Amino acid sequence: MPEHPLFYDLAYLKGIGPQRAAWLESELGLKTYYDLLTYFPYRYLDRSEVHSLGALVEGPAFVQTRGKILRIERVGVGKATRLVAILTDGQHYLELIWFQSVQWAESSLRQGEEYLVFGKVSQYKGQVQMAHPELTLWDEWNKKSGPSLSPMYSLTDKLRQRNLNNRWWMGVVRQALDQVLGNVSEILPAYVVEAASLMNRWEALVQVHFPDDPAQLAKALHRFKFEELFFLQFGYCDSKATENFKIQVPFSGRLGKCSFVFFMSVCLLNSPMPRNV
Repeated sequence: MPEHPLFYDLAYLKGIGPQRAAWLESELGLKTYYDLLTYFPYRYLDRSEVHSLGALVEGPAFVQTRGKILRIERVGVGKATRLVAILTDGQHYLELIWFQSVQWAESSLRQGEEYLVFGKVSQYKGQVQMAHPELTLWDEWNKKSGPSLSPMYSLTDKLRQRNLNNRWWMGVVRQALDQVLGNVSEILPAYVVEAASLMNRWEALVQVHFPDDPAQLAKALHRFKFEELFFLQFGYCDSKATENFKIQVPFSGRLGKCSFVFFMSVCLLNSPMPRNV
């Protein structure tokens, strides 16, 4: 029986390969397309929100700003070499720093060009900085149309230093979605999806990664929260119903609608929810 596309090894996905697949497994425990696609964003950034350089303050949040590259230079020698670029809006300055992949970063920067810059703001000796930021040419970004919400993924410093940043992550997620198109089946009964007015599973998977708008994102998140609680409660009921109520309720995964509604009603009304300890 051929392997289901959702369970293909990430090493076979375009843009990843064996080395990056090994990094993803060691850093995040991700091995398959399914693992990647169910590694949901932890927040979403409004692409329309661009902070001025003068308004940047140190903090844990990722922010977007814009400016022109005034100067690019290598600092230090040997393994201590780092790349430093100065971004300016004519009045304020932001120091962009790369400690890893110095050659790659240097070749991708264009002095005098204006960029949209994304990253975390820090401060050192009174100078605001961004380490390993993501840059997009301002003209290219400005031409883009479409949804304003961009997914933000929880990535380790080791991955970011190897240029497996948020923009790269979005690209491989799109690749994975293209690869599994038509292979993501609905796992909830149709009458449950209809009764609860749930988004279908494929649409929810797309929208949770690349939402068209806040309303669609809310529906997608609701769908997956419902799905998780549904199976947690259903599994709990299946294991406890006979013990608690001395009744026999077979669970074959193909309960009729009336039996299902009765079974869930008994469980939800009379069984306490399990507690995390």
